[in-house]
Amino acid sequence: EHLMVRVSKLIELRELLKERYSRKISFGDLHKPDLDTTSPDELFLQKTISIILQKLIETDFNGDSLAYELGISRMGLHRKVKALTGQSTGEFIRNIRLKKACEFLSIPGKNISEVCYDVGFNSPSYFTTCFTEAFKMTPSEYVRNAKNTNTNSDTK
Repeated sequence: EHLMVRVSKLIELRELLKERYSRKISFGDLHKPDLDTTSPDELFLQKTISIILQKLIETDFNGDSLAYELGISRMGLHRKVKALTGQSTGEFIRNIRLKKACEFLSIPGKNISEVCYDVGFNSPSYFTTCFTEAFKMTPSEYVRNAKNTNTNSDTK
């Protein structure tokens, strides 16, 4: 009975950590590492995100490349990322790219095709498909919303 309680608590803790890290990556600032972090998992994610951001423009950068940069096996990386975020390594990299694309699209005068290539996508149509799936709006709609938000905040 004691063992069952411990196992269920460990599973519950894992789920909470997964939710926390996913939310932090989804909504947090990619550039601000938490300097007070002592958790090895958080340090691992910070290092991983840092490497992805350094290699962002490389279209051929993938899970294998990331594993090599981190000095761990591809499957070891996959297991670790999946356990912490609930995403595969490819999904994790793509989501970081899309998050960065949002930042670039918020810059006035940035063209959607430029942003697509700046964040490592080969094809604007694939970029649009991924972006729409992730944010439930096209990049063009996102740019329009960002302009409206900036215009409204400027008039207040």
